[in-house]
Amino acid sequence: MATVSQHRAARSTGPAGGHGLGLVRRLATRPLWPLVPVSGTAGLALHGLALTGGQLVVVQPVLVSKLLFALPLSLLVERKPAA
Repeated sequence: MATVSQHRAARSTGPAGGHGLGLVRRLATRPLWPLVPVSGTAGLALHGLALTGGQLVVVQPVLVSKLLFALPLSLLVERKPAA
């Protein structure tokens, strides 16, 4: 969900949104955007915790699987039909 939220917030700034620190400053003024890096960091921390108790071959696919869910979830959040 963090990936989808971050992508959606960045796209909402439009092409004139800028790059670098200017973009970060604009995004930081949005009410929920500061939670996006926090949720991403929490997800990585949980992934690291899982690695302490599980094998890499089992835990790593869970992190990579977020790519499988990011696009469909993004389409659902944006309410766009799949092309």
